Amino acid sequence: ENGANVARLRIWNHPSPEQSYANASNVLKLAKRVHEAGLLVHLDFMYSDTWADPGHQWMPAAWAGLPFEQLTQALHNYTRDVLLAAV
Repeated sequence: ENGANVARLRIWNHPSPEQSYANASNVLKLAKRVHEAGLLVHLDFMYSDTWADPGHQWMPAAWAGLPFEQLTQALHNYTRDVLLAAV
């Protein structure tokens, strides 16, 4: 009603319980509601366990110390799994 047609939803890898609103399960539930309301959904992957921006980016704890090849595979798998869960 106010001209918005896209909802940007931030998704974190493994947020703390206090920030569980940003975990994959909860974000995808909200994305479904947004979509059903007729808006487009923009999933914004933070690839972090908490807030991230260009000046503050922390790797998810589960990925810390992984060799480059395993890190790229973890990123791929996480992204794929979330997107497949969204369909």
